[in-house]
Amino acid sequence: MCKRCKKITVADDSDIEKVYLDGEAIGVVEKFCYLGDTIGAQGGAGAGVMARVRRGWSKFRELLPLLTSRALPLLTKGRVYQACVRSVMMYGSETWPVKVEDMCCMERNDMRMI
Repeated sequence: MCKRCKKITVADDSDIEKVYLDGEAIGVVEKFCYLGDTIGAQGGAGAGVMARVRRGWSKFRELLPLLTSRALPLLTKGRVYQACVRSVMMYGSETWPVKVEDMCCMERNDMRMI
């Protein structure tokens, strides 16, 4: 469990087989964090997309005073947004098996921030 994860959600044992390693049963969880990316038990990139969107919103809220400042030109604000917020949201996305719903979720959140 990484430092960012707050809790472990145990999966329902009824539909998942037991996993054994050296004769010992390993706990099955609904999702876990590995190298900063969230991996869900059902597969796909849904859990990872939602984790990246949450981190993107966190970074956006952190930079909100700068992005709403009248002292900076619009071009500079756009570059800060691209470098800090979008890069956080898209980190690791090249390894995701992306579905149409996942792309829509990312685009929708990006437009809400803009």
